[in-house]
Amino acid sequence: MVLIDVINGLYGSGESKVFLKNIDGNSKLQRVINFFIDKNGNLKIDFNIEMYDREYWNGKRKDTSAILEEKIHQCSYESQEIAIPIATILYESIMQVIYSNNLYLTEYHYSSSYAENNNSLIALNEIYKLAISMLSAYDGYEAKNGLHDINNLIYQSIRGSNNATLNILLKNAQGAEKEVFNLLVKQLSFVNALGIRVDCADGNEKLKGMKSEEEYYSLHIQTKTVNIRLLMTFKNEVPMFLAAFNEKEGKKTTDYSQWERVIKERSKQIRGDSCEE
Repeated sequence: MVLIDVINGLYGSGESKVFLKNIDGNSKLQRVINFFIDKNGNLKIDFNIEMYDREYWNGKRKDTSAILEEKIHQCSYESQEIAIPIATILYESIMQVIYSNNLYLTEYHYSSSYAENNNSLIALNEIYKLAISMLSAYDGYEAKNGLHDINNLIYQSIRGSNNATLNILLKNAQGAEKEVFNLLVKQLSFVNALGIRVDCADGNEKLKGMKSEEEYYSLHIQTKTVNIRLLMTFKNEVPMFLAAFNEKEGKKTTDYSQWERVIKERSKQIRGDSCEE
């Protein structure tokens, strides 16, 4: 998902590049939105034109042998204008979920040393607030047009409905919202980098005893005030976030049996299957 990839890049290296599908007939020209974090931790966004010796990204695949010949700076978005590129990638994220389109290419690197320094917190909070505001506006539209289940993945990974990730995380944060959100972004970077092996990172676990062909995972988000379990699975390597809850203090082993029916039903809803009684 474009928006999550941009967040992962900013968290892991301080920069993400989004390549837009070529639409003007010049296959060597690439339109690029460059997201980066300045030395003060603020979010900056540029729009550039990159010229290659051949087509670099055609909306389906990239040609790694293409050579960048020229980079032409078009504009830098002012603070009051950054909602424009954020809306662009948020819209594309929605289209990816609804239609399985992937017309944008996101490139970024990950550096554990950069991520550990928490340089991205201010910028990520800014993106988060804008995305929340935009999705809140979209909420009324999708409810009227029956789109909520289609857009479930975005709601649960970015905004959260009443039963979804961020609302539950922040509801229990008790003044540690920034720390919890930073840990959430860290876990999303693990999901993106490791995929179905995400249980190998940071105390995460693969759920056992679930009578299903699907594999379910529990991501751990723990601070002094919260002990969150974020339950998820994958659909064709795409993450699906199903439920989140705050584990009781002092409980060493989590009992997931009470969540089995919930996560199975939500998984079926997102996949478009009917729920069994």
